[in-house]
Amino acid sequence: MQRFIDDRDIAFDWWQAFQSPLLNALVERALKNNPTIAAAQAALVQAQELVYAQRGYFFPTVAANYNFERQKIAGNFTSDYSPGTQGNGDNLQESSLTGRPNTFVNPACTALGYPSVPSKFSPTGVFQEPCIADFNGTLLSLDGNLSRNAGITPWTVFDDLRIAKRVHFGERYNLELIADMFNIANRYNVSAVSPLFTNAGQATAAYDPRQFQFAVKFNW
Repeated sequence: MQRFIDDRDIAFDWWQAFQSPLLNALVERALKNNPTIAAAQAALVQAQELVYAQRGYFFPTVAANYNFERQKIAGNFTSDYSPGTQGNGDNLQESSLTGRPNTFVNPACTALGYPSVPSKFSPTGVFQEPCIADFNGTLLSLDGNLSRNAGITPWTVFDDLRIAKRVHFGERYNLELIADMFNIANRYNVSAVSPLFTNAGQATAAYDPRQFQFAVKFNW
């Protein structure tokens, strides 16, 4: 016999009121195999993120690279390219300092035909090649007094960009379209400078100007 009681909440385990082992087992199995609301919400969020990730296939990928550098000029500023002027200790030279210019002006050397040369790399603003008038009995007096690695190369700035789009043909095959842009700003980047003190630091070579490269890749 059933009877209704007013103003009373239904119990959480309402099925227990029927005192049916079969019903109790059925409800217990259903609760055990079904996620809670929090778990269901987490699964929904995960499914939405997977949808967003799949949408990424419709958009191209973009990669950019930017770097800059400036270097000390290796070795010495020299008067010529002959062996021994670089002062590396391995050439046919009488001193490891051979070939360096002076950072001062000797009027006697000027009179002998060794003119001074203005330069921003000299601490005094001027270079002059050593001459016999500087000789004081030692070979060291015929070497200039410019310190090693006195020059600095101009700034080099590299800015590259890649845009790629992958088109899928099923799960196994895809076509990749690639566009590369190098030196986007089209900056004049010096790659080498003159080691001669008469034109110290003058650019002798440069990196490539702005370039475009296109490619197609078929993957399977």
